[in-house]
Amino acid sequence: MKSRGLSGIISTVILIALAIVIVSIVWGVVSNLVQENLEETESCFGNFDKVVLNNRNTCNNSETGELQFSIEIRDADVDEVLVSVSSVAKTSGFKITKIAGTIANLREYSEDSEGVSLPGKNGGKTYLLNLAAAGISDVQSIKIAPIINGKQCDTSDTISEISNCLLSV
Repeated sequence: MKSRGLSGIISTVILIALAIVIVSIVWGVVSNLVQENLEETESCFGNFDKVVLNNRNTCNNSETGELQFSIEIRDADVDEVLVSVSSVAKTSGFKITKIAGTIANLREYSEDSEGVSLPGKNGGKTYLLNLAAAGISDVQSIKIAPIINGKQCDTSDTISEISNCLLSV
């Protein structure tokens, strides 16, 4: 009795089928990973210059002890903005949202505002931060980072040289 092995054609077909199955599995895993990362970065992509600090309205009022800063939102739908104010010794941060609320040591420049909230799309607002109450003595910089579609983006604007409001009138 002669034993017969697999023919060359059948072996080739099995190897090709096995390769197709392995490639399909790898493609499925890689595709899901890439899609998740694209969705995360897509929210922030193209919005770098759309959430900015207004240099003209950002200054340190040495008389009142308040930092005045202005945020402008251009053509972007922003959920929240993280604000970071730094001195040599301390950094203080807070989050401004679309919904008006109370934020310790922060108020809007407008006296008739009911809480603190972000400006709307294509708008701007000026805020006043009580530096002494926040524990900041000498402001060195202010940074903002938007949160869009629940994803925190990189810092979109920074002001490192903050002038005295009394001198810039």
